[in-house]
Amino acid sequence: MKKASPKNDKKVEDKIVTSTENKKKATSTKVSPQIVTDKENIAKPKEPKAAKEKKPSVVKVKKTEKPTSSKREAIVKTKTTSYKVRLILELQYHTNPGESIWITSSGLLLGDSVLKQMVYHDNDHWRLELELDPSQIKEDIPYRYHIKNTDGSFQDDYEEKRISLKSLKFPFLFIRDFWSYAGYHENVYYKKPFDFLIQRDLSVKIKDLTTTTTHVFQVKVAYLKPNEGVCVIGSEPFLGAWDNKDFQKLQYDSKSRVWKGLFNLKDFSSHIKYKYGIYNKDTNELVALENGDNRNSFSLYEKGLVVQNDGFIRLDEKGWKGAGLNIPLFSIRSEKDFGIGDLGSIKTIVDWMSSVGLKLLQLLPINDTTVSKTWKDSYPYSSISVFALHPIYIDLDALFSDEDKQKTSIKTLFDQKENLNSLSQLDYESVYKLKWQLVVEAYKLYKKETVASSDFKIFVKKNENWLKAYAAFSVLRDEYGNANYEEWKDATQYSDAIFDQLFKSKKDKILICFYVQYILSKQLLDAVQYAHDNQIVLKGDIPIGVDRHSADVWQYPTLFNTTMQAGAPPDYFTKDGQNWGFPTYEWDEMEKDNYSWWSSRLSNMSQYFDAIRIDHILGFFRIWSIPEEQVQGILGYFQPCIPIEESEFLEWNIPFRYNRYCKPFINDSILNETFGDMVDYIKSEYLQLESDGTYSFIPAFDTQKKIKAQFDNFEYNAHNDWMQKSLLGLMANVLFIPDKIHGKYHCRFVLYETSSYAHLDDWEKKQLYYLYLNYYFERQNDFWKKIGYKQLSAITSATDMMICGEDLGMVPHTVPIVMDQLGVLGLKVQRMASDISTHFTNPLHVGFLNIVTPTTHDMPPIRNWWNGESVTIKELFYKTQLLDKGLTPAICDEYIVSQVVFNHLQSPALWSVFLIQDILAMDNTTANPLLEEDIINRPEVAHFYWRYRMHLSVEKLLKEERLNGKIKNLLQLSSR
Repeated sequence: MKKASPKNDKKVEDKIVTSTENKKKATSTKVSPQIVTDKENIAKPKEPKAAKEKKPSVVKVKKTEKPTSSKREAIVKTKTTSYKVRLILELQYHTNPGESIWITSSGLLLGDSVLKQMVYHDNDHWRLELELDPSQIKEDIPYRYHIKNTDGSFQDDYEEKRISLKSLKFPFLFIRDFWSYAGYHENVYYKKPFDFLIQRDLSVKIKDLTTTTTHVFQVKVAYLKPNEGVCVIGSEPFLGAWDNKDFQKLQYDSKSRVWKGLFNLKDFSSHIKYKYGIYNKDTNELVALENGDNRNSFSLYEKGLVVQNDGFIRLDEKGWKGAGLNIPLFSIRSEKDFGIGDLGSIKTIVDWMSSVGLKLLQLLPINDTTVSKTWKDSYPYSSISVFALHPIYIDLDALFSDEDKQKTSIKTLFDQKENLNSLSQLDYESVYKLKWQLVVEAYKLYKKETVASSDFKIFVKKNENWLKAYAAFSVLRDEYGNANYEEWKDATQYSDAIFDQLFKSKKDKILICFYVQYILSKQLLDAVQYAHDNQIVLKGDIPIGVDRHSADVWQYPTLFNTTMQAGAPPDYFTKDGQNWGFPTYEWDEMEKDNYSWWSSRLSNMSQYFDAIRIDHILGFFRIWSIPEEQVQGILGYFQPCIPIEESEFLEWNIPFRYNRYCKPFINDSILNETFGDMVDYIKSEYLQLESDGTYSFIPAFDTQKKIKAQFDNFEYNAHNDWMQKSLLGLMANVLFIPDKIHGKYHCRFVLYETSSYAHLDDWEKKQLYYLYLNYYFERQNDFWKKIGYKQLSAITSATDMMICGEDLGMVPHTVPIVMDQLGVLGLKVQRMASDISTHFTNPLHVGFLNIVTPTTHDMPPIRNWWNGESVTIKELFYKTQLLDKGLTPAICDEYIVSQVVFNHLQSPALWSVFLIQDILAMDNTTANPLLEEDIINRPEVAHFYWRYRMHLSVEKLLKEERLNGKIKNLLQLSSR
C-alpha cells in the first residue's frame, strides 16, 4: 500500500470556510468515481457486526498542571463554555471507486452514532464536519478512521487518533490527518522493544497551546541518532523561507510520541508550504530534508486552530537494525544451574550477549507442560496452561538464602546438582524430580511469610481467573495419576466449586501451586528488568495449540474442538505430515466474547516479553485438522475451508464413487509391492476381500488409531515398526476425505502421488488433478484472507509487543498480504525457500519487516545440515549463496558458518537471529565436537526428547576472546 503523500493543492485550502453562515452539512455520501489506486494493496477486513464493536476505548488523560508564572503566556484552559466549536476532520487518502471512509468514536464526537461515513471532498480528501459543545466534554476524544471496501469489509487505521481537550477552546478547529498503515516500516519502532532500544529525548517540557496559537505541526519520526533533532522549514519567513540555515525546531512530546511545533501564522500568506527535516544538535545544521512534494497548510481569517497531523516524516533510511540469539531456556548452561537452564540463566546469557552486541534473546515456550512427569513432558509446545510458567525453570540458587542452603536436608539435595550439570544433555526426569523436591523444601521454609505478604495476595487476585483452575488441575492430575480429566469421576469439567472443595481438603497442595507460580513470576520479571537494563529484548513464543489434556481445555471446553487434532500437511520435515495432537480452536465461539481468552493470554505474556513469535501463524487462517480416529497428518484437511460439494464432481466431469474415492484402494498389486513375503499374513490378519477383487480393512482395524493401538501392544523392533508404518500408509491410500458434514469432501494432500490415483484412467486423473489445484490454490484464497485478517487482527490489536509470525510451510499468497496489513514481521529461513522455483531464500533480498535466520530449532544447525547434505545441493549453496567459485568443501568449518552468519547480518531485514549452535560454530575451537548433540528437535519423530544443552558454560563463553571479537566485528561491519 502506498503512503498518501501531500500534494500542492490550492483548491483544498480555498474551500475551507470559516464563516458559520456558509457552513456545509456533512450529509453527502458521494464517492468519487475518478479515484484510482492499487487495489491489491488495500486490505479487506471483515465489516463489524455492530457499531458498538468498533467503539474505541477511551483512555483518561491526566490534567496538565497550572502555570506557576504570571508572566507566562495565557494557556488555553478547559473550563466550561457556552459556545459551540465548529470541527472539520479531514483525512488525506486515495480511495478506489466504490470505497468510502468512515470514522468511529464516542458519542461525544458523533452523537447517537459511533460509526459515521465521511464525505468525499476532492483530490483524495475526505471530510466530516461537526459541531461540538465543549461544556459536555471532559477529556480528550479518541477516534479512528476505517476504509469500507467494495465487498462491505473494513480496514482499520492502525493508529487511534485524539482530539485534544485544550484545542476545543477555539471556536473553529480544523484537523488534517494521514492514514496510518500498519505495514509502514516506521510503525515497528513504536512497538514495545524500542521503548528502551531507541533513546528519545524526554527532558524537554512541551509548550502548551496559547490564545495566540494558530497552527500545530505534528510529525512522527521513528529513529534518530543521539545528536539529531526534528525541524520544519517552509515558504513563510517564520519558517525560514526555504533557507536551510533558518528553520523552526520541533519538540518531542513523549505522551503522544510525536515531534510538535506550535506557531502563530495568522499574518502570513493563505497557502503555506513546508517540509520536515533533521538537524544536527551540535552544529545546528540541516542534515536531511524529507522527500516528496511540499506539504500544505493555510492561514485562518478568523480565530481558530489548524492541526496538521502529518504522519511519518518521509525519509528513505530505514534506521535501526539488530541481531539476536535463539536458544531454548533449558539449553543455557551456567555453572550454577541444576542440569537445566533456569530463569537465573537469562541474566547470565544476557551478560554475554551484551558484551558482544546482540540485542534480542529468543526463547522457546516456557509454560508448564507437566502431564506425565517423564521425558515426554520435555516437548515445550504442549502446555497444560498457556498462563502458568514451568516449575522446572525456577532458580533454586536465588530461592534459598545462603544460610538455609547449609541445612542438611537442603544441602543434600543441592549437592546433586553438580552431577546433573556435568551431563552433556538434559536429563529431564532427574532434573524435574530434584527441583520439585527442593521446591517443597522452600515452601515449608517460606510458606508462612510468603502467603501472608501483600505481594502474594495481589498476585493471586490478579491471576485467579487461570490460577485457580491450573492449581486444581495440577492437584487432580497427581491424585488420579494422569492428566486425562475425562477420567476424573465428578471433575470432568472445571468449576469454582471443585476448586473450593480442593482448597478445603488439600489446601497445601493448592497453595504450593500458587507459591511456585508467584516465585516464577517474580524471578522472570527480575530477569526481564536485567535484560532491559542491558538493552536486550526478550522474545517469547506462543504455541499454536495446547495439550489435549490441559487446564485450558478443562476450564473452557467450548473454545476447543477435541474431535480434531491440529497438525501440518507433508512438508520439508516429513512426507507423512505432522500430527501435534492438539485440539483445534472453535474460533466462532471465541469471537462471541471478542477473543477474550487470546487477549488474556497476550496480556499475560506482555508482562514478561517485548516481542512474541506466533508459532504456525498459518493456523490463524486455517489449521490442518486431522480426524481423531487417524494418526498421520496426511489424512487431515484445512479448516475452515470451502469443501467440495458432491454435486461438483459432475460439473468437473468426474464419476464420483464413495468407496473408490474415500476408502483405501487396495489390490493384489499394491499389497505385493508393499509387503512382499508378508502378503498372506496381512490379508489374513487385517483385510477382507471385496466382490470386485479389491480389499478393505476389517472393522477391528479400519482406522489408523486402531492399527496404532494394536502395535502399541507389540514389542518395539524394526520389523514391527516397518509393518505398522506400511499399514498406516495403506490406510492413507485415498483420494478424498469426507467432511463431518455429509456430502462434502476434501482432497487428500498430494492425491496424485498415491497408488490409488495411479490406478485410474488418464482422463480421470486429469480431471481430478484440475479439481485438486482448484481446491488448494484457487477457491480458498479470498476466504482464508478474510478469516485470517479477522482472527489475527483481534490478536495484534490486543498488545504493543512486536509480533513475528512463523510463516513457513504451505503458505497461501494471501498470508503475507494480511501480515503486512497488520504489521506482523515474517520469518525468512535460508534453507526453506518460499518460492518453490528456488532452493534457497537469499537473506540479501528480503524485505525490512522480516526476521532472517539460517536455521530454526526444527532444523539441523548449519554444520549438521552441510555434512549430511548431497554434494549437488552443497555446491549450489556455495555458489549461489556464498558466491564462492572455488571447490566446495566436503566438511563445514568456521569459514562457511561465519560467511553464512555475515550474509544474514547484511540483510535489509530488521532482525537477524541465530541459533547458539551456529554462533559457537563460527570458531572451530568453540564448536561442539559432538555434532549429533547439537540437534534440538526432529519434527519427523512423533515423540522426540528435547534435551539439547550448550556444550560449554556461558561463563566460559565470556572468556572466548577470538569468537567474541569476531561477533563484535561482524556486527559493526553490518551496522547492527
